[in-house]
Amino acid sequence: MILPLCLTFLMISASFAYATDLEREFFLETGVSSLGAYVAPRLELTPNLSLRVPLYLAQMGGVSVNQDGTAFRGDLGSVQGGVMLEYEPWDNGVYFSGGVMAGGYDLSGDLERIETESGPVDGPFGFEFMQPRDVAPVVSMGYRYLSDGGLVAGVELGGKIAAHRLRLDGLEGLSPEDRAAVEAERARINDELDDLPVIPFMALSLGFAF
Repeated sequence: MILPLCLTFLMISASFAYATDLEREFFLETGVSSLGAYVAPRLELTPNLSLRVPLYLAQMGGVSVNQDGTAFRGDLGSVQGGVMLEYEPWDNGVYFSGGVMAGGYDLSGDLERIETESGPVDGPFGFEFMQPRDVAPVVSMGYRYLSDGGLVAGVELGGKIAAHRLRLDGLEGLSPEDRAAVEAERARINDELDDLPVIPFMALSLGFAF
């Protein structure tokens, strides 16, 4: 939470000189991104500061993730919504943004076998890769073009600061040795996921100004 709060303070401070001459404009953008298809209403607060509220939706079946011989195959879902402040310092379409996003990716399914350091352990198991915290900070930069007719086109690159965790079901019927081996493998995978705390994303958008 500290990073988006700092960005918010800097943006508001930098744009304070415009506070007496507000020119509010409303924009509606839609597009595709690595976080899913999205729609994003945006309100221009000052000539260089905007508030954007993006909503991302994604659903995909048959997604596979391989972790050292174990193939996790399941359904990927994503419902994410954010509140972002955008700062455009040079009035040329380039902007920087920061805020928070709720929700995240969720990959879940069934698994017949898990490869461990002691050898394969047969299931069946249920698994889920999920974001343990509902809210995460996000930062990005992008470029937005506004035509004379009100058409808006843009591209955005950013990162969501959130790690994911692996949850496993179906360990109750295992022998103590197999259960210990599976628990150790899950801990190892979660350690690797902790080393990747940033989810990069890219978005392409079209919209209209009102």
